[in-house]
Amino acid sequence: MSAKPDPRPAPGTLLCRLDELADPGSRAFAWGEFGNEFRMFVVRKGALVRAYVNECPHARHPLDWNLGQVFDPSRELLVCASHGAKFRPEDGVCVEGPCLGKSLMPVEIDVGDKTVRLATPMRRRLEHLLVESDSRVSDRTALTLRLARPMDAQTTFAWQSDPSTRLHMRNPEKPNWEEHRAWFALLLADPRRALLIAEYGNTPVGSIRLDPQVLAGAGAAFEVSIVTAPSHRNKGIGGTILRLTRELVPDVVLVAFVKPENAASLKIFAVNGYVPADKDGHLVNWPGSGH
Repeated sequence: MSAKPDPRPAPGTLLCRLDELADPGSRAFAWGEFGNEFRMFVVRKGALVRAYVNECPHARHPLDWNLGQVFDPSRELLVCASHGAKFRPEDGVCVEGPCLGKSLMPVEIDVGDKTVRLATPMRRRLEHLLVESDSRVSDRTALTLRLARPMDAQTTFAWQSDPSTRLHMRNPEKPNWEEHRAWFALLLADPRRALLIAEYGNTPVGSIRLDPQVLAGAGAAFEVSIVTAPSHRNKGIGGTILRLTRELVPDVVLVAFVKPENAASLKIFAVNGYVPADKDGHLVNWPGSGH
């Protein structure tokens, strides 16, 4: 059985004119056919313009019943018409209802003076950069970055299974192989996410993952997660990976989560321009602040 085509339109697709969005207001968009659809919506509130996948994290229903209107009567929050979950428009976080604390999935958009367009997903952007650009190669080391391939599943599983690696992750429980293989396949298939493998020559020594996030006050951002091969720790690899990643994507906001007790990682991120975003271990690196 052949795979279904990706219903997402091409990057750069015009969604709407900015003046076609009420303030506050929203518009919904859909492509594909039943069983193979991509649905999203764009919201506007003053200078704020955001886009999200049109799927509530509670029961996976679309938020709207009425022609793309997702604001509640107060025009302050977004609301799911099915079960009443409410979300902040600036970051998509649920603040009331059955999926409290969960978030809508952001969609990357380019907002100009007059138009709103789909932006290039991160993986596709990096595919182009890693072919066309030498910025992935450090001036001082031979470390390079490349996009992960299916063959990297075993290597990354070994790294993530190391007890000292799990110690500093959000979920300290060691995954089993089947869980990791399924997660890895979904990761490689998602154009919004990217996993880069760091290598010395042809030897993998670490990785960095970029996952789309929404940061209040900044809009689209990407959370970075670094893993260094246990056999190559304390060699400056983590810092070099952060620097090369910033060189590849100099214009996006990068965020990270580091446990307060992980002093070594906190130092690496600080040297590379990451500053505290809150008291819970989240860090942020603004464009132009990397070292």
